[in-house]
Amino acid sequence: MQRRQLLALTIVFTASLQGCGISSSESDINLKPTKATALLRSDIESIVYPLDKYSVSTDELNIIERAGSIKIQECMSENGYPIDLIGTFKDRISSAERPYGIWLMDTARQFAYGRPEQDLGAPQLESKTPEFNHQWDSCLREAIPSSDYGADRNALTIQLAGKANSAARKDPQTVKLIEKWKSCLQSHGGSFDGTDPWSPVEAMGDKETAIRIAVSDVQCKEDMNFVQQMADIESSYQATLIKENEAGLLAQRQTIEETLKGATEVVTTFSGR
Repeated sequence: MQRRQLLALTIVFTASLQGCGISSSESDINLKPTKATALLRSDIESIVYPLDKYSVSTDELNIIERAGSIKIQECMSENGYPIDLIGTFKDRISSAERPYGIWLMDTARQFAYGRPEQDLGAPQLESKTPEFNHQWDSCLREAIPSSDYGADRNALTIQLAGKANSAARKDPQTVKLIEKWKSCLQSHGGSFDGTDPWSPVEAMGDKETAIRIAVSDVQCKEDMNFVQQMADIESSYQATLIKENEAGLLAQRQTIEETLKGATEVVTTFSGR
């Protein structure tokens, strides 16, 4: 059965919170690092990079998504289709970032290379009549115009994070760290076939083997402080790009602040009723 989901906001900000997967350019090769560090948030499986201060945080995303759900709910009700999106709305607690593969021991022991499920945002709604679906689409467009929420996949933070990531991958220190990590994991029975640079072949095997290799994977990384070093290298390139693009980044952050202010007002008004 077809289902209609409140995915627009999630799609918008999933892109905004991640900077990987962007192709490199000649300018990336000449990028010089500036000393900087990243913050590892093991409590929420998240890594905080320097560029993140100019982007949308998880808590801010929750507010914006909640405001969007409220607007859709009110729009649908006003047009004769009462629904409840807010009653079971659940905030996200983590973006579950793994730019350098699995890195938390508790997760490895429970899920191997998998992830704990998160039931996020507004509930899924079963499609009803064509009229209901048409009204839903109309309310979605009205409540969540992409321009208002900065839904630009070429936003400055995305571009810069991609450049920093590309430069970091070419850094000699990165190459050495990855070689050392892979050697460690291979000594514990892990193997790679080039399909996924961060997951060994055994990740797709039986659960017992996958967990054993995952635990060894994390242990190798912990012993060499792998994730912190990798994140710091990437942060160092982000720091250079921040200096070169600070005006644009501040302007982008201002747009986010304005959006957040409006979303907060929507949520506050709704909660006070």
